Amino acid sequence: MKSFVKPTKQEMPPQEAISVESTTTVAGEPPVQAQHDPVADTAVAQLPSNAQQALQKVYEQSVLSSPFVSGVVSASDIKKPYLSCVQAVGPKSLKFMPGTLVIGDTAITPPPTDPKAPTTTLRVVFGFMAKTFVEWLKYDPAPTAPKPKVFTSPHEVMANGGTLEWRGNIQPSYYPRLTCATIIRCPNGCTDAEPFFLMDGDHTYSPVMISFQRTSYAAAKTLLTDLDMSLEGDPTKTFYDISWSRQPRGGNLVWCPTLTRVRDEVPSEALRAKVRGLTGVSADDGFEE
Repeated sequence: MKSFVKPTKQEMPPQEAISVESTTTVAGEPPVQAQHDPVADTAVAQLPSNAQQALQKVYEQSVLSSPFVSGVVSASDIKKPYLSCVQAVGPKSLKFMPGTLVIGDTAITPPPTDPKAPTTTLRVVFGFMAKTFVEWLKYDPAPTAPKPKVFTSPHEVMANGGTLEWRGNIQPSYYPRLTCATIIRCPNGCTDAEPFFLMDGDHTYSPVMISFQRTSYAAAKTLLTDLDMSLEGDPTKTFYDISWSRQPRGGNLVWCPTLTRVRDEVPSEALRAKVRGLTGVSADDGFEE
């Protein structure tokens, strides 16, 4: 229940500026006109804090727009599949060999038999993508480890005391990440075709998320440059081939992706429509659970 207080004469805006929808009577006082002007609202009602309003807005907005679903669907209700190349360390290295290509918990290609060779090449169409800035935290495998903060602009990073550039020998406290909604083609030699359920022509495809960050961010620059210079901002116009190879990074050998634009084949209009129909990418995406 809202608790009303009497506004002072100074607090009341001119009558011609008020859009009156109802009248509220406070005991012993003249009627007070209720209104939806943001400034006046703060004078006549005790509203929730900004944080409470923001949280309420999140809970009221559904991330899924479908005529077959009612109610508010949150991001926690949807588990998006991610494509990744297993590194020498990390949670997936406990289950798969380094160099294995994985969708979620399903291995789709084995690691290269030659450690100096690249992985199997995947053909992919990129759709909607989101660039964010992620707090750089030391790897901690514990389930209770804190999640890094994520911001959508350099201004937010700096406003929260973060940095984006090296300062002498001190690395940035935040790094860029590009998270993309994509559709990938089932590759030759696929070890488990279960994720590939979309048909287009003679091929099957799988909708997956791909994140480029840290040592893999060079691939994001390739993609963003093409969007700016030759694709007129529409990534669905072309196929890309993506593969991973071991490259030296910071004294270690890390599996890094390489993107190559395909010149002798273009996506069909049906496939492009499927990519455009994928759920949008938000700042909350990029963390595979």
